[in-house]
Amino acid sequence: MPTVCLFQIDCATNNDAFFEAMRRSVSLFYRGAGFLVGDAPWIPDGVRVEVGEPPAGCCLTLIELEEIRSQALISCRKYLPEDSRAILDAFDEYLQRKISECKSTADGRESALIQLRDRLRQNIPVSVKTACALRLSDRMIEELPLIDQPKAARSRGVREENVQSPDKKGSASLGEAAFRGAVRLDPKRLKELYRCVLVLDAVIRHKDHSSAKFHSWRIKAPLRRLLEAGDVGTPVLKQLVFDMKDSGLTLDCEALFHELPKIWPTIHTPEDARRVIERYFPRCVEIKGHEKMARIFEVARTVIEPESETASPTMAADVKG
Repeated sequence: MPTVCLFQIDCATNNDAFFEAMRRSVSLFYRGAGFLVGDAPWIPDGVRVEVGEPPAGCCLTLIELEEIRSQALISCRKYLPEDSRAILDAFDEYLQRKISECKSTADGRESALIQLRDRLRQNIPVSVKTACALRLSDRMIEELPLIDQPKAARSRGVREENVQSPDKKGSASLGEAAFRGAVRLDPKRLKELYRCVLVLDAVIRHKDHSSAKFHSWRIKAPLRRLLEAGDVGTPVLKQLVFDMKDSGLTLDCEALFHELPKIWPTIHTPEDARRVIERYFPRCVEIKGHEKMARIFEVARTVIEPESETASPTMAADVKG
């Protein structure tokens, strides 16, 4: 059985209930601020370190706590692109500072912290994950390995991040790589999802009256105008529409599907949004730049209208009305 060490980094009182519940099952608990992650920098609410018996490795998990599930998922996934090596180096410095504090205060946990630091500094595999939970809970909602983790370092039972890339024919097939969790989109898949959301938005919000060609229409698409006009509470959607990087993008799909119902009047749940996108995606990847929008909208409507038959009761009622 691995030894589990738990650190409460953000010592805000609204985090205390979670850590009080978790500390009962750990070997070492330490409450002390001063650990920063990344260039932002981020301050995790906590850190859990699982130390396996030699020759097994260790796992360091950054913990984020929130009041509601959707915010918890967003908070923890911001760590996915961070540099694991830099996180481990920063945590090593954090442990050294806490060891020094223990020496100056005769804290009995000094020896345990020294042992933990020595173990992490050995030539053993150390994986880094990010996890989230609700503040009044005692269990994790989700745990994910950081993007740069080698496949062999991923812990069993962890839901792996999807990596979306084109198939051998050059088009991105949905298949097993559905839009779930944090998804690494290569440049081609990113453009295809962007195209999918632009067209669906126009049809769902009844802004589908253009006769222009797609390459001209997309620049002035209704969704772009909506997002440029002001903040509608959709930061991940805005990232998808305006952050078109040649290197691709890591996208939080769960957050995206929570945001779309805010602007799509007939879509009321994240799962409704997921279904309509996954239903239309295989069709939208075939769109050509010179294709007329009238035809594109026609195809999109055939995909969206059957969705109302299986949608949530509220959504179906709105469509019929």
